[in-house]
Amino acid sequence: MLRILARLAAALAVTAAPLLGTGVAAATDPPTTPIVNSLVGVGADVDQDLYTRFATAYDASLTAAGDTRSFRFHSWGSDGSSPITPKLGAAAIARPRYGDAGITALANTTTATLDFARSARRPRSNDRPAVFLPMARDALTWAAPLNGNAPRNLTTQQLANIYKCFSTDWGAFNPSAPLPSTIRPFLPPPGSDLRALFLAALGIFNTDEVGPCVGTVPGENDGTDPLLNGPNAIVPYSVARHLAQTYKGYSRPGSAPGQYVLRDINGIAPLARPESEVELPYVPNIIFVNTAFGYPLSTVVRPQDWAASTAQGNALRAVFGPNGWICKDPVAQREIRNIGFLWMPPGRCGMTWTAPS
Repeated sequence: MLRILARLAAALAVTAAPLLGTGVAAATDPPTTPIVNSLVGVGADVDQDLYTRFATAYDASLTAAGDTRSFRFHSWGSDGSSPITPKLGAAAIARPRYGDAGITALANTTTATLDFARSARRPRSNDRPAVFLPMARDALTWAAPLNGNAPRNLTTQQLANIYKCFSTDWGAFNPSAPLPSTIRPFLPPPGSDLRALFLAALGIFNTDEVGPCVGTVPGENDGTDPLLNGPNAIVPYSVARHLAQTYKGYSRPGSAPGQYVLRDINGIAPLARPESEVELPYVPNIIFVNTAFGYPLSTVVRPQDWAASTAQGNALRAVFGPNGWICKDPVAQREIRNIGFLWMPPGRCGMTWTAPS
């Protein structure tokens, strides 16, 4: 793991600073306002670039095949100006910042405005009526400054104690930390998919269990936020997002690793060397992904749309279904791996998933 941290630091030194200076990043909004007969979605922050890549590749495949009739695929980013007009002729809506807001927007509109939402969590009973369609996998770990006072590894219980403010100094975990080294834990804002996932993985289910020492950063997966300056801060971070920012140029103001590197939980590293050829030197460690810190990336649709024998229903199933483009096409599968995520296991991709009653 130390070698991985060193390589990440070298990559950050070469790539992160230039990207932050120039704001180079893939656009996450459609280039023009989509027409009504399109598949249009909003939602989670962590997979917005993945869905933009999906949309670009899928539409290119239709064009290459001479298909001018099938619905095109569009995905609005989670950051940017608000409100947005998702489709031509639709009423403007507040731009959903995270997955929960995207699911709410989907429930409160019709196909004239939205067709799907991006989600980075499991279904809940209060999501009904909604159908979740798993597309890919990621994991969430904690990150800290490369040369800070945090140790390389923390257990789940140690992290829970930090976020309950029972443990408040890095000296308790790192004998080489100067005293005092007051821990500064942070979380993304309420409504963030990753905030809820991280706390649940720590066994923290009630907001009043989060201690008073815990601060809030304005977004997800941004090690450059000024609130995180100094050697003692700690924040949850998506493994795939960190990989994409570090190695694929998906850093931009408000979404970049800075000097923050991923750390281990329970002695399990979040990163591993890929077993097959991808465009990244590391991938999420499948052993880590299979812990409580792993989570699915899902497309959420209205159940009536998913079952409909309509052009829109056919288009939804052609893209997101178990035999659809994302689950079966090699180009889509490469997009998933090349931006840092893992494939959904066979038999689960695109299968309908609803919350228990």
